[in-house]
Amino acid sequence: LVQKFPPACREILYHHIPGNLRCVDCGALHPTWASVTYGVLLCLQCSGRHRGLGVKTSFVRSVDMDSWTQTQVLAMLEGGNEQLNTFFHRHEMFQQDGDNLYRYQTKAALFYRKNLAIHADMVRDAGLYGGRGHSRRIRAGAGDGDKTESKGKATKVRRRTTGSATDGNKDINTAAIARERRFSDGSMSPSSSASSASHRKKGNKASNRPTYRTSVSM
Repeated sequence: LVQKFPPACREILYHHIPGNLRCVDCGALHPTWASVTYGVLLCLQCSGRHRGLGVKTSFVRSVDMDSWTQTQVLAMLEGGNEQLNTFFHRHEMFQQDGDNLYRYQTKAALFYRKNLAIHADMVRDAGLYGGRGHSRRIRAGAGDGDKTESKGKATKVRRRTTGSATDGNKDINTAAIARERRFSDGSMSPSSSASSASHRKKGNKASNRPTYRTSVSM
């Protein structure tokens, strides 16, 4: 645990992240509470309402009084009030009769909090924090790595498929060359091959004919 919210991170939280000087829900000035789940700042009254949603929907901490983990601090630095409100507006989730809490119980909110948690873990694992721009480049690089890996797998599959087809063609060509050599040596002529083929057919027909007993033993 980080015993207190680091002063340098607090400076970034309030003065470098858009929208964080006001409560994300009601717009009250100087919010000192936070929903770590969404990386946003809340006033005291709205923090109580968020506690009523349950910790799985909104995990509330005090910026001044509570202890924080590294991942929780990074979630706050990578979130932001304006960022979340822009996300809600894009999904046409506006304030309804003074109530904003319904937004946090939607599938869109679930999507947001899951992706923010994944992003915060990735930034933590990357090492020393280099700012929001740097962390987004890390995420973009991870996405490119996934695309490169899938492209490499597809290339390997194509190579295996092409190789097997080529090997099959080699076998066919080798058999054709062997037949031509036998014809040229005189060991097999077209007529003999045809007659042998007809004999094989007759033999097969003879073997397929039913046999009958000429005598019956008692």
